[in-house]
Amino acid sequence: MKKYKLVNAIFHVLLLHNGPTILVFDCCLNNLVFEIVSEFEQILSYLSRENKVKELTFHNDYRSYKLPASFFSLQGLERIRLKRCTFEPPLTYNRFSCLTCLVFINVEVSAQMLRRFLSKCPLLEHIQLIGHQKRIDFVKGGNKFTFVDLLQCVPLLKFLNISKYYMKVILINVYI
Repeated sequence: MKKYKLVNAIFHVLLLHNGPTILVFDCCLNNLVFEIVSEFEQILSYLSRENKVKELTFHNDYRSYKLPASFFSLQGLERIRLKRCTFEPPLTYNRFSCLTCLVFINVEVSAQMLRRFLSKCPLLEHIQLIGHQKRIDFVKGGNKFTFVDLLQCVPLLKFLNISKYYMKVILINVYI
């Protein structure tokens, strides 16, 4: 019952919003993520129709959650902050042409996916890849992404913060 009240409240606020943009959409699901998966995907789908959201923060403190395809339709995003989720852009993903800031905290991503994603964010200036867990699962195999490749993908980069756990992803082929 609580989940429906939460989802209805979010939809109610979104439907009543008349402004041109939603500056920040901060979603902290914690242990609700698997209870409201379809509702969360509907919310993202609704937000992507208008491309009104400038900054999206997604927190999930308990389990990894694969972001739905509708997330990658939020073309107006300028800032993305993700915590504990699986990041796999669909093959149909075009680009985040307005994205200037990207923060990943314990996000599962392959080097190949990270490279593909970053290469389609032409305005990216700020990247933080932070891993606090002793083990972050990364998809291995066929990953060729070096630190030099990273810098070539984001030519406007002004700020870079990478933890040792993400360095393993980027440098995976240097030591193999």
